[in-house]
Amino acid sequence: MHLTFDHARTALLYAQGLTDPLPAALTHADLLDTIRRMHVLQIDTISVVNRSPYLVLHSRIGDFPLNWLTDVQAGGQLFEYWSHAACFLPIEDFAYHRRFMLQRRSQPHPSWFDRNLTQETVDHVLNRVRANGPVRSADFERKDGEAGGWWNWKAEKVALEYLFANGDLMVAWREGFQRIYDLQERVYPWDDANTPNKPIIYERWVAQTLKALGVAKMGWLADYFRISQADARAALKALLKTGEAVTVTVEGQLEPWYAH
Repeated sequence: MHLTFDHARTALLYAQGLTDPLPAALTHADLLDTIRRMHVLQIDTISVVNRSPYLVLHSRIGDFPLNWLTDVQAGGQLFEYWSHAACFLPIEDFAYHRRFMLQRRSQPHPSWFDRNLTQETVDHVLNRVRANGPVRSADFERKDGEAGGWWNWKAEKVALEYLFANGDLMVAWREGFQRIYDLQERVYPWDDANTPNKPIIYERWVAQTLKALGVAKMGWLADYFRISQADARAALKALLKTGEAVTVTVEGQLEPWYAH
C-alpha cells in the first residue's frame, strides 16, 4: 500500500480523533470513548491554561465539565498507572499492565524511592489503608521538619508511590487532582493467574499503537507504550505474520511505515 504524505497525515489526525465533528450532546461515554481510542491519556500536573489531560480531551470533544474525568475514574472505567508516562488507562487494559506491577515487586527500588523509604514505613502505610480505607498523601503529617517540594516527598508519600507502582495500591479516584489511594483488590478485584505474558502484551500494545496513530514508523511503535525497540519489533513481526498489521510506504519517506 502506498500513501501520499497528505494521506498519512490525515490518517494520523483521524485516528487520534482530531478530525471528527464535536458531539452534539456530550456525555460521559464520549469522554471515555475518546480515551479508549487513544488507549493512553497522559497525566501532567503542570497547569498554565489547564492540566494536560483536560486540554487533550478538549481538543477532541470540546467543552466538558472537568469533573467528568474523575467521575469516570471513580466509576471504575479508568485506572491510573505508568505507561507512556503516568496515564489514565481504560480499565479493560488492566490485565496488560498488571504484569509490570507484579514484576516491580521483585526489582530493586528505583533510585528516587531510596531517600526516605523503609520497610517499616511501607508496612505502616499499607496497614493503615487496609484498616481504615482510602487515604491521601495529605492525610499523613510530615514529621522530618523539611519543606515539601516537587520531589522532596515525605516518607509516607514515597511509600504510597512505591505501593502504587507495585500494584498493592491503586488510585481509586481524585479530589482536586489529589490521588486517593486504596487497596488494589477493593478498587479492581483481579486474579493474577489471568495476567498475560509479555509477548501477548507487546503484541496488543503494538496493535493498539497502530490503531491509535493510523500509520506509524518503527520508532513510534516502541515509544507509544515505552517498550524496547526489540520487543516492539518482535511484536510487529508477529502481527505482520497474522495480517493484523501491514507495511505501507509513505511519499518522501525512505523507511517503511505500518498500519493496522
